[in-house]
Amino acid sequence: MDLQDHADIEALREALRESEERFRTLAEAAPVLIWTSAVEGGCTYVNQTWLDFTGRSLADELGHGWLQGVHPEDVAGCLEVLKDSKARRTPFVIEYRLRRHDGHFRWILNTGIPRRSPQGEFLGFVGSLVDIDDRRRMEDKLRAYQEELRNLASEMSLAEERERRRIAAVLHDDIVQWLALTKIKLGGLGDVVSGDDAVRLVAELHEIVEQIIRETRGLIFKLSPPVLYELGFVSAVEWLGESMQEETGTEFSFHNDLGGERPPEELEIVLFHAVRELLTNVRKHADAGKVSIHIARQGRNLRIDLADDGVGFDLQRLNRRISNAGGFGLFSIRERLRLLGGGMDMKSRPGEGTMVALYAPLTAPEPSPTVAEARL
Repeated sequence: MDLQDHADIEALREALRESEERFRTLAEAAPVLIWTSAVEGGCTYVNQTWLDFTGRSLADELGHGWLQGVHPEDVAGCLEVLKDSKARRTPFVIEYRLRRHDGHFRWILNTGIPRRSPQGEFLGFVGSLVDIDDRRRMEDKLRAYQEELRNLASEMSLAEERERRRIAAVLHDDIVQWLALTKIKLGGLGDVVSGDDAVRLVAELHEIVEQIIRETRGLIFKLSPPVLYELGFVSAVEWLGESMQEETGTEFSFHNDLGGERPPEELEIVLFHAVRELLTNVRKHADAGKVSIHIARQGRNLRIDLADDGVGFDLQRLNRRISNAGGFGLFSIRERLRLLGGGMDMKSRPGEGTMVALYAPLTAPEPSPTVAEARL
């Protein structure tokens, strides 16, 4: 080795020492927990903020993995993420609970990135920990509030449907029966009255009562459709489409990939009324020749896709109306589904028809994982 090579090596060593010194200076001044580890996983450095948080000495930390003090329920998840990142030499982000010096566990966010030599050799990881306990507590409260809203929405839907059924029963058992009796009496009156004017008047009253009976029966069906309870949700939706086809001549196609699985009652009610509202809009505004409905399970969600080949519309303008609660029917659908943990997506352009997707969970939301991983 000549003098120039020796000088170059010394210069590199000095640059490395200066770089390490700058790193340590920055790390010691940082308000977050900072660590480095070797290839095998043991810590080679932790800053003073780390020691203050854990309450352990530097000697206790060096040579050990940063899994010391991790909540027992979170260790397996951390090891899985760390093993994968070491194998692939990729960054990682993990959320888990770490024991503080006072014995309490705090949620922290640990971010690690690979360290490499100038030649590209993997040397281990360098990382930082941020205390996110307050954020996690707020997220837990938000999830609890959302769950409470979903429960309230379900209770409201069921209570509303029970009231609809009660009113429908009163209309059917009382009002319609009295109207039917009135119709019979008018029929008898028409047999005994004399004079053209009197006969004509009785006939007109008879027709008016008949029309009221038809309208009342239609109202009863809208309030609480018996087909939903007698045939089930899937058959009831198919019946809606077939009824529209018979009334308007619009070609209707139906596909069911849900099988025999039946949604929860409150979800059936909300989705049935939503599909009926959408088909009413198609009938009134779309001028469609074809309509299709597809029901399927998508993950844990029930999904209904409704499409027509009608005139379409300006979606941005409609969204503004929905946001301002001007399109009340669609606004109501979207809000009811949102409260159940679902939603509504729409695609349309003038002259290109409309596609609407309704979706909502068939089962209760799964709990959030204790350890969350996100690739950088």
